[in-house]
Amino acid sequence: MRTPYDKLFRLDGRVAAVVGSASGIGAAGNAAESVRVDILDRADSKAFIDGVVRDHGSLDVLVVTPA
Repeated sequence: MRTPYDKLFRLDGRVAAVVGSASGIGAAGNAAESVRVDILDRADSKAFIDGVVRDHGSLDVLVVTPA
């Protein structure tokens, strides 16, 4: 059975992180958090991902959009 596209890309019940966006995450509403991370620094990136998993239980989607 195929998954319809409208369900495939929904984030309900998932944890997503968008890295490299300073603004424009309005659609996330109250579920959004702002965290400063240097994606070029391996230790900082690891600490960020570990923090997301620790605070939210998982990391299901990671989007990296460097400015």
